[in-house]
Order: sequence, then C-alpha cells, then structure tokens
Amino acid sequence: MRLQAAIPLLTLCLAPILAIEPSLFSLNALSCSSTSAGDRLLRSCSDKVGNGYCVDRIGQSYPYCSANTNLTKIECQKAASEQSEVVGYEYDSATQDCFVLLENESVAWNMCQTGFTAVLDDVGTGPIVASDDYFTNHVECYACVTEG
Repeated sequence: MRLQAAIPLLTLCLAPILAIEPSLFSLNALSCSSTSAGDRLLRSCSDKVGNGYCVDRIGQSYPYCSANTNLTKIECQKAASEQSEVVGYEYDSATQDCFVLLENESVAWNMCQTGFTAVLDDVGTGPIVASDDYFTNHVECYACVTEG
C-alpha cells in the first residue's frame, strides 16, 4: 500500500520538469559569441569630444559628407551612426549644418548617403581625439564607437 502511494507522489513531483521543452536548453540557444552575416553591430555617436571641429591625433580634420539640407542634431547623429566608415560628426547649431566625418583611409566619392555631398579635401585618419575650437562658436564634435 505504501508503494502505490509513492508512485503518484513521484509523478506529481516530476510532472513540471517533464513538461519543459528540451530545446530551450540546447547549447546553440545559449551561445552568444558568434554573429551571423545578418547581425548588425550597434554604433553609438553620442560621445561629445568638445566644441569645434573634430581632429585626429596629429590635428588633422577629416573628409566628410555634408548634408544638403538642414538637419536637427538627432537626425545628424542618426545619419552618422548608420555607416561603419564614419568616425564621428560635427553639428553647427546656429546653421543646422551636419558634417558626417569619414575615416580617410576608406574614403570614396560614393560613400555619402543620399542627401549628402562628399568633401574629401581633408586627411584625418584614425579615431577622433580632440576638437580644435577654432572659429567654431556653435560647432560641436561627436565621436562614433562600435559597441558589441
């Protein structure tokens, strides 16, 4: 009689465990270390470096894409964060001019998004390290970084 009472009790204890889908615990579902071709790395372009035009480690300005129309700072930041070749952006709050800064070593005439014009005269390379604060009362410099 005791044996019969123990079996239903054991069944009640194991029932919740048996109801769990085994695929929830597969190693593939827990692995986060690899990325597929469709995965996009997150880019943040909200790090303010300072006031003025952005410069590289030797004081050089960057080639850039200039917006053909006035943009808000948020729109400029979004445009900068959408391209992996972008090192940052400059925003002039007085004129609403947006300059999306390109890494010199990866510059090409066709790199600018629709609605932007390429100005490739400058030779800045590498990450933005400072701003020059030279005749730039309303210009702010922001750096982009890839996260993840």
